Formats: sequence, structure tokens, C-alpha cells
Amino acid sequence: KYDALTYHHVDPTFGPDPEGDKKLIATENPLDTATWVWTQADLLALKLIEEVHKRKMYIIFDGVFNHLGVKNFAFQDVEKNQQASPYKDWFMVESWRDSAKGTTFKYKGWFGVKTLPELKEDSTGIVAGPKQYIFNATRRWMNPMNKGTAYGIDGWRLDVAYNVAHPFWKDWRKWVKSINPQAYLTAELVDPIEKTRPYLLGDEFDATMNYNFAFLVHDFFVQDSTASSVTQFDAGLKSLREAFGEGVALNMQNLMNSHDATRLASAVANPDGKKFGDWGAYFNWSQKSNNRSYNARKPTAEQRQKQKLIIAFQMLYLGSPMFFYGDEAGMWGANDPDCRKPMVWPEMAYSAETFNPNQTTHDPDEVAFDHNLFNWYKTFIGLRQQSKAIRLGTFTTLRTDDASKLYAFLRSYGKEEVVVVVNRSNKPVSFTHPLLASKAYTNALTKGVVTKVEVKPMDVVVLRK
Repeated sequence: KYDALTYHHVDPTFGPDPEGDKKLIATENPLDTATWVWTQADLLALKLIEEVHKRKMYIIFDGVFNHLGVKNFAFQDVEKNQQASPYKDWFMVESWRDSAKGTTFKYKGWFGVKTLPELKEDSTGIVAGPKQYIFNATRRWMNPMNKGTAYGIDGWRLDVAYNVAHPFWKDWRKWVKSINPQAYLTAELVDPIEKTRPYLLGDEFDATMNYNFAFLVHDFFVQDSTASSVTQFDAGLKSLREAFGEGVALNMQNLMNSHDATRLASAVANPDGKKFGDWGAYFNWSQKSNNRSYNARKPTAEQRQKQKLIIAFQMLYLGSPMFFYGDEAGMWGANDPDCRKPMVWPEMAYSAETFNPNQTTHDPDEVAFDHNLFNWYKTFIGLRQQSKAIRLGTFTTLRTDDASKLYAFLRSYGKEEVVVVVNRSNKPVSFTHPLLASKAYTNALTKGVVTKVEVKPMDVVVLRK
């Protein structure tokens, strides 16, 4: 829900006692943190954090600090009391309701959406009132009940970070890192390198959602007749790595899809259309409601294999792979809202899918949890967990062969080396290299010693030393 009721509470409808939680919240003074309560929904979130940490995992919250919802306490008060409201300076009000002057209450909504009133900014970013509230809510979730950061979230993903001024992010980062120096901060940005760089200079964010990575991978793997060459792909990756430095590159969220993009399974089923990097045009083209010819059906076996190859590359490349819920289960779908279907669970049975998102129909597509694809994800997650070279190592290109569409690279960390050989073509390819002559490399999946590599069509081989 991006139309937030508050920043310091979980929406009561996500908890076990919505009405009871609403009554508790009504007793608060939102400006006085001493009056803030912990609702049943809040406690459920703390339980989730506890269970995640028990599993040696981390959890980050999604923050939307550019706007709130119209049912938020501050906006409700402003709408009712106008200039007499203590929150009158929180929002970007264009005119106040005044019967004598004949003016109505007008305010700026995010991208013109009036259900998402924007918080007011000045030259230093978000103004003092909402800024302090955001800082207080930040501390609450990072150090709940002052029990320690071990009980709180481990970082933040910031929605529409590009709509909040840089000075705010600089101050907010200092605040976050003062609470937990190890907290991870990542920003939603869909901008070219030159516009992304200011966010990644060490005084704002640790990483961004790396859509520039997705654009490069899409051009190379997803496209067919219009695909980039191996040489072009390698050069693009090199430019992206060097743009921010290797330390930042290791943190970057390398994704292929999200809640704002067609699912990877459907992207591979629609090659040679609009370029993903042409964000606006691609967004509209990949919505079934705007493009009746867009293929929103279940992927074929060949399309699944291409998806697997992309997943493997994400896992083995330098950076932090990010996957959208349900990709590992085999979910498919065109762009919003089709990419936001309910999760497919292994223990549940589903009716066949016969409707497109634009309400046209097609032959039934079986809907079920894809165990084969899920195990593929597990395999490569396992490789990452076992290998510091994959998680933290340097990147060196070993070979780019445009004719055979072979791409080989080396990941190194200390004495550990991992060689990755990618075959983007529909034909088997062979790979030899002086590195393999030592007979010190084994196939990371089959464990056999390797001196020469044979790679099946649209597949990958991983070697470890």
C-alpha cells in the first residue's frame, strides 16, 4: 500500500484485530512519540522480523517518504481544519478553502494523483515537521521499544527516491547509520548512470535498484534478432561497474523485473519488442490492456530455459541479485497489474488460467508451483552461499565470442576462483582456456575435473578452483 496511513504503524488491516488497532491508534498524539502504542499488527511485524533473523536472514522495509495517503492523520487534519491545522505546513497546498474568496482546497498529488498528497519540500528537502516524524518512525522500526537493533529491521528500500531532494537523503542516511551502521539503504531509481551517480557517493544510499543492469541483460538475453552482441554486452557491464566503483557494484540490487515491470517469464516470451531501457514506451507496450498482441500466456519449455540462463547469470555476476516474489515459483504475467497476481504456493491447487488481464480469453494454461524452476534457484543460491568469489570477488572477462554467442568470465577472491561460461546461442559451444590446463577446476554442479568445457544451448557451466 503506497497510500500510507502512517509511517509508525503497520496498516491495521494487515493485523489480526483491525478495529482494536484503530482504537489504540486513536489514543495517540502523532507528534508525541511517548504516546505511540504498539498495535497487534505492529507486534506481528516484530514477530516477522524475529523469525527472519532466526533464519539468519535480513529484512528491509519499503519506505515512501515523498507522499502519504489521504486517510493519513496529518492530511485528514489539514483537510478538516485547513490553516488552523498543526500540520498545515506538511503538504504542498496550492490554495485553501475560503468561501469569502471563493477558493477551494487544492494540493499537489504525486504525479497528479490526488489520493497521494505530496509532502512539502524546501531547499533542504522535506520540511521540518514531516522530516522529524519520518526520523522518529525510522528509529521506531530499527530499534523497537529501545530493545536494540537486533530486534529491528536491517535496512530500507526507498520508493520514488528521485522525488525527494538530496539534502534530505544525506541527513536521513546519517540518522539511519547512527542507529545501525550496518543498515542497508537502497533507492528506487530508473535513471541513466549520470543521474544515478549522485545517490551513490557514500553520503546517501548504499545501492539502488539496478535497472541499468536489467536493461543490459534484457538487450542481450531476452531479445533475439535485435539482441546486443556479446562484445556490446560486456562493454555495457564494464561501464556500469566502473561508474560507481567495485564496492558499490557489489551492493547494487541486480534485478530483471519488479512490481513495475512485466515478469521475467513473460519478458522472454516477448522478444524483439520495445527496449526495456526505453522505460515509458516499454511500460505501456508490455501492458496487455495497451497491447493486445502481447503474449501473457504460460511460457514454453524453450522460454523457461532462457529464463533459467538469465537467473544463473544474475546469481553469478558481480552484485546482489534481486528477485520478485513468485519468479521462483514460475509465475508469469504482463506489466502492472498482471505482474502482481497472488502468490502461487506449492501446497495449493489452482484453476487453469483462461483470461488475459484485458479480459480476453485463451486456451487453459495450467497454474502450479514450478518445482523444477524452484530447484534451479536453490542450486544457484547455494553456489553463492558457498563461494566468496561469487559473493564478493572481482570480475574479469575471459572471452567474448560474438559468432558463437559465448561469454566467459572469472570471479576471484583470494585463492578461490570461479569460471563462468555462458552460451547464449541455440547451438552447443566449446570453451578452452589456459586457466583450465592446470586441471585444478571442477564443475561446480557435477564435481568432475574439467579441462575443456562443452556448453549446451542456452545454458551455463560453472567451474570452481
